[in-house]
Amino acid sequence: MLIADLPPNARHSILWEPLWAVPGTISIYYATLYQKTAGLSTLEIGLIASLGLYLACCAQLLAGTITDRLGRKQTTLIFDLLSWSVPMFIWAFADSFWLFLLAALCSSLSRVVNLSFFLLVTEDATERQRPRIFAAIKLVVMAAGLLTPLAGIAMARYGTLPTLRWVYLLGGVSMTALFLIRNHLTTETAAGHQSAAAPRGPLLGGVARGLRMLGLACRSRQLWPVVALCLLTNLAVQINLFQVVHLADNLHYGTTAIAALPAVAAVTAFACYLGPMPRWQHRPLARSILTGLLLSTAGWLAFLTVPRGGLTVLLLSTVLTAAGPFLLESYRDALVVSAIPALDRAELSSAIQTATALVAIPSGYLAAVLYDHEPQLLFGAVAGCYGLSALAVLPLLKDQPAIATDQAASAASMTPSAP
Repeated sequence: MLIADLPPNARHSILWEPLWAVPGTISIYYATLYQKTAGLSTLEIGLIASLGLYLACCAQLLAGTITDRLGRKQTTLIFDLLSWSVPMFIWAFADSFWLFLLAALCSSLSRVVNLSFFLLVTEDATERQRPRIFAAIKLVVMAAGLLTPLAGIAMARYGTLPTLRWVYLLGGVSMTALFLIRNHLTTETAAGHQSAAAPRGPLLGGVARGLRMLGLACRSRQLWPVVALCLLTNLAVQINLFQVVHLADNLHYGTTAIAALPAVAAVTAFACYLGPMPRWQHRPLARSILTGLLLSTAGWLAFLTVPRGGLTVLLLSTVLTAAGPFLLESYRDALVVSAIPALDRAELSSAIQTATALVAIPSGYLAAVLYDHEPQLLFGAVAGCYGLSALAVLPLLKDQPAIATDQAASAASMTPSAP
């Protein structure tokens, strides 16, 4: 079995992840089209995204401290319900700018669970297991893309708005079931118990401590490329709001063709999981990250050349933009977890993610402005983010293969004392 040797938390989470992945993948993929069909303008969609990122930034500031105080397991349950179950039900009935905004603001709290969940499933794993855990979870999510053609067929037959309303409604039920089941099957991590038992100052004191560590990390020769990598690659994801709209409105692809693309991406990711990843177990993490960045850059440059009705170029772009981020994110997230000592992991990881949220705050509005002016500018900016990330990761190649050990020592030496 592909996950039989993984720790119980990771194994149970991967096995039950489809309850989130199926409705989550469809709803996220069609979110912009759903809002557009419901009557929102391009600028309203961009404004909702930006306002959501403002609240996400605030939530991210507190994520590390909350995760340490409540524990990985309890934080994951509470914020899963608040940031996924609640907004899914709101989206199911949303018919105005204000309801879509309310759902987006609730969804912004997912920044907390993004941290607690990945610590819950990876902290008790070995360094070599972590890329596989991240990759397996991403693979489940992408495999759910195999069902998006069914959503496309349903939209063509019953209409976009009615179909997606049912997706959000049933998705809320499915996700709530997952969160309760997963909470029953998982246990708190050893690092989570250790962090919860450690003396803690005021809530905001943990935020300040994490930000101080982030400042020191930015000046560290070994950690600043990791911070830059996280900033740029997350920005690339955040500004990519209008790909589906561009394919439908400007390149005139039908809903069936658009719905098939996640399926292509899922097959590509599965091929990466079975092909290169087992062979790269002893490969330096930075080299694997660089490979993913180069594939991502090439894929978005190819997307810029997609003509109307040009399925060959579109499929090539889809394969590259699926393989690149899949490999990149699997190894990047593993590098971040491995680089930071257990006691500092939640707060420093939260601080890094806060920095990415700050950079991403204007991304929704910026994406809308670029897209309205010229769609090619927006997708060129996505390619540029991945290209710059490739340059940022080059210094890490010199420190491999012992990069994680060296970074951990560096992070441990710079941990500030509690205020």
